[in-house]
Amino acid sequence: MTEQGLPSHLLALPRELRDIIYEYTFTTVVQITDRSSASHNAGLLSTCHQTRAEAVKLYYLRTTFETTGHDRRSVEGNLVRFFRSVPSQSVGLIQAVYVHVEVPIFTGDFAVYRHRNQRMRYENLYVSLGPRLPRQAPGLRKILKVKVWSWNGRENEEVWTSNPYGEKMPRV
Repeated sequence: MTEQGLPSHLLALPRELRDIIYEYTFTTVVQITDRSSASHNAGLLSTCHQTRAEAVKLYYLRTTFETTGHDRRSVEGNLVRFFRSVPSQSVGLIQAVYVHVEVPIFTGDFAVYRHRNQRMRYENLYVSLGPRLPRQAPGLRKILKVKVWSWNGRENEEVWTSNPYGEKMPRV
């Protein structure tokens, strides 16, 4: 039964089947934006207390959270708001947060300087975010993956400032 006293067809299923449904439901990417700290893809968690209790762990374990920005300040703001909006008992369950940053286009020697500078600035994102996040936040180096798009004078180039899949970072 749901809180409204209506029969729930989902809760009528065996727990093992419900867990499989939850796993398939929460295998997606959720955008973290400056406009909303509300969790997308989490509607199932709002259906009733029992469903929330059963599924909240899988939601945070299976969902990849992602934010995009053109400057570090907006990215930091998005991440701080996001981590503060996650219930303290669930923060440690988060497995992956991706940050995609696009650096403005420059050419020539200044572009190389800017490229290196942006990479260093986003590597420092870990340091600057640390004190602003809830204590329960997991180790950022483990979950936060930062990707910087930069112009090298010839073409857009993708530069990882963390090694998201155990890959070696390209040299700049």
